[in-house]
Amino acid sequence: MSRKDSFSKRNGFNEIHEAPIMVRNDAPYEFRGILVDLAYEFGFKPASLRDLVCRQLRTRADQNNWSEYPNIDNEVRGLIDDCSWFKVYDILEMKAANKAIRANKTPETQAAALVALGFTEAQAAEAIKPDFAFSLSNNNANMTRMKGRIAELEKRSQRDDVEKAGDGFTYRYREPRKTA
Repeated sequence: MSRKDSFSKRNGFNEIHEAPIMVRNDAPYEFRGILVDLAYEFGFKPASLRDLVCRQLRTRADQNNWSEYPNIDNEVRGLIDDCSWFKVYDILEMKAANKAIRANKTPETQAAALVALGFTEAQAAEAIKPDFAFSLSNNNANMTRMKGRIAELEKRSQRDDVEKAGDGFTYRYREPRKTA
């Protein structure tokens, strides 16, 4: 027996019993809560889940909520609880697409994973297109880092070599140049 087997699988309660459809065109309250819990189980943090939910619902995040628990978590749950039932399923699809993209490293495998989820090839290509805003902000960070490195190297190049001899040893190092 594998330790990962659930109680129901270990005890043979895995049969599917046909039940009449009780709910159509709805996302029950309990389902909405479980959706958030499952997102956390699959590695989402409240802040990243809020970004995804706000993007899907086309709403702004509450900037006064900065702590993950309970503030952002409560905000996410409130947004999902208050949205239209079909938007809940849009969020679910978006989470699955996000997971598929993160799990695959190359654009080809990312697109294939999205197509397997039901996206068209055009939708998959659009979803994996690079985000140029991120690229620009990353370039800015790289430029700042490189400017700092150049300044450090220039400072090092202005140092004089110093050599001190002692009893049986010679010590060499670079001493900073004195500026007037």
